[in-house]
Amino acid sequence: MDPKDDKVELDEESLDEQMKKEGETEKQEEQEEQITTEEKAIIAEDKPIELAPDAKSGGGGKKLIMALLVFFALIGVLFIGLVVKEIIAPSEEEKKDDDEEVVETIGIEVSDMATTYFISDGEAYISSDKFSSDSLQIFVTGEISTEEVGEEVLISWYLEEEGLLVSSELELSDSNMNFWGGANLPEGGWPVGNHYVTVEYQDEEIGRADFSVVVDSELPLKHFTSMGMGVYFQYPNNWKYEYAGQREVHLHPPGEELTNIFVEKMVLADEGLESISEFYTILAQELNEIEANIIDEEQAVFESLGQEYNYFYFRVQVDEGDEEEELLEETMLYLIEIDDESIYVIFYAAPVDQFDKYLEDFNLIVQNFEIIE
Repeated sequence: MDPKDDKVELDEESLDEQMKKEGETEKQEEQEEQITTEEKAIIAEDKPIELAPDAKSGGGGKKLIMALLVFFALIGVLFIGLVVKEIIAPSEEEKKDDDEEVVETIGIEVSDMATTYFISDGEAYISSDKFSSDSLQIFVTGEISTEEVGEEVLISWYLEEEGLLVSSELELSDSNMNFWGGANLPEGGWPVGNHYVTVEYQDEEIGRADFSVVVDSELPLKHFTSMGMGVYFQYPNNWKYEYAGQREVHLHPPGEELTNIFVEKMVLADEGLESISEFYTILAQELNEIEANIIDEEQAVFESLGQEYNYFYFRVQVDEGDEEEELLEETMLYLIEIDDESIYVIFYAAPVDQFDKYLEDFNLIVQNFEIIE
């Protein structure tokens, strides 16, 4: 056989096989197209809104896009919430840092803060939270522990209605120290009511003591304190006092004009005297001149706040009347030597028939008399 004839036969067989394969491929594509059409129909039936004919083939893609949009929207909201929370509420570490900063900034602790009637050598005596409206001075004491040595704090006194009365600066000279401060009688007296005193650092209150001013009848006794005179004593709650100079105070029982009670710090140089002995010499001469009848006298030691002072006590009667009327007066006198330059004089004089009426009150003043210089 001619080789050319074999080639033709082979080509015819190859052509038949190729046509057969193409027929099978077309049949498979028709089946796949039919399945796809059926699935699309099912999807179209499930959708609540029918798509346009030219858009049905893209329905599933749009649902996926919508789902992704919702998902990313939720992620965005969550992220924004976390950012806002971070801004508004600081982390625990930041809170810890803030707390440590406050401790480092303040670094001052105030304790045992209380009001008191008088101070001597920085120590408080007769602590109280109730005072009379004519209290000449009121004091506050306490303790301070600090890391801010060299800094200053303010001691501020506040009245219930008027607000700030007075402030004074206090230097923190030691890491552990006692402190005290005082306020003088306001013009018109202390108003009855509730008041307070604070310790302040950098405009922040770090210590406070409350006190009240009450009517005299609510106090068993009244207290007189004068740092200028260097004295403290107690006296009846219905008595009044008035100054007769910087170093002399007079006390007045109610309705008594003839009763004379006063406390004076006598500076010898101001009286033209050079020594205490000269003072006693002149006093003896005056008693002789008025023919005073000495009832009692004593020289002893007077104790005050752990200190001892020499004192002289006299009780005499003397005629203070005129030619027409005799007025026998009795006088009790305490002279307390502070040093070679000054003496405290505690004086009581009243008509003989009234002397015993206030003798107990006068003795109260002497018994509670304290030298607080």
